[in-house]
Amino acid sequence: VSQSRYATFKEILETIGDRQQVVVDYLKESDEPLSASEIAYGLYTSGLVPTPERNSVHPRLTELTKLGIVHVVGKEKDPITNRKVAVYELVEEAR
Repeated sequence: VSQSRYATFKEILETIGDRQQVVVDYLKESDEPLSASEIAYGLYTSGLVPTPERNSVHPRLTELTKLGIVHVVGKEKDPITNRKVAVYELVEEAR
């Protein structure tokens, strides 16, 4: 990764909102890609979001994807919903 790209990336990370930052931090701690439901449930059990529903984090994942901080890496069967859903991870520069 070039130095200027990393600097730009760092600037983007400094401007994200609190809920976005909570999602980024949670993904940093994970060793594997996670679905929106898994992230929401984890943040809920940690007291960081008010509800365990995926809707509490999915809009933030969409925003972070548009910013290039998070990307979809595939689809897996969600253990919570039992459906095929997108799984997310941080792009390399955000780790």
